[in-house]
Amino acid sequence: MCTCDLTIIYLSIYLSIYLSSTIIYLSIYLSSTIIYLSIYLSIYLSIYLSISVLPLSIYLSIYLSIYLYIWKEILCKMPASQFKSVSKWREKKYEQMILEIKLQEEKQKKEQQNLHLALEKKKQERDINKQKIRDYRNRKITQQQEESEKWLKRLEELHEELAEQAKHDWKRIKYRQEQLQKKVEMQEKLMLEKTEEEAEKEKRLEALREQVRVIADWNPARVHYGTEVSFQFILI
Repeated sequence: MCTCDLTIIYLSIYLSIYLSSTIIYLSIYLSSTIIYLSIYLSIYLSIYLSISVLPLSIYLSIYLSIYLYIWKEILCKMPASQFKSVSKWREKKYEQMILEIKLQEEKQKKEQQNLHLALEKKKQERDINKQKIRDYRNRKITQQQEESEKWLKRLEELHEELAEQAKHDWKRIKYRQEQLQKKVEMQEKLMLEKTEEEAEKEKRLEALREQVRVIADWNPARVHYGTEVSFQFILI
């Protein structure tokens, strides 16, 4: 409901109360046909306003016109002292009504402002949360990209290291094969030289054996004979 409709409703209610209070107040001092007529019209209009479906602004206009007419007639027949007292009372009631309407409007404005501020705050919180979520997702995506790049770089480094290691291992294996081949050849050479030395030694020994070998016929009785050395001792 807008502020205008609330103002009209409050104004009509206050005018009804105001008119009824004025009539009761004046009925103490006056007793004429106008007062009864105003009471009748007030009751009739209040009932009609409560059950009618026409806009409140139309009834309010009619109500104000009738009220002003009745009030004018009452004031024409009212003494000066009573008129002054009633005028002050009416001004105070009108001021009270205006202040209450303004306070109600101000209260409604504050409520609307508070509601607007609350909605704006919630919207800002949602925007902040959405921005936080976007920032978090962007950080996660950036982190994943950095990790992927780091993994790819490390994989390339491992490939290069393994290739270099394989190359180095192949050189080392080749070197060991060459060293082993040289060692085998050296052992074969040493064995050949040793075999040749053994053969040469055996050949020399055989030559020596040939030189010291006794050449004599087979004579078993010869063992009982003396040797040339023994004959020399005997001769001495």
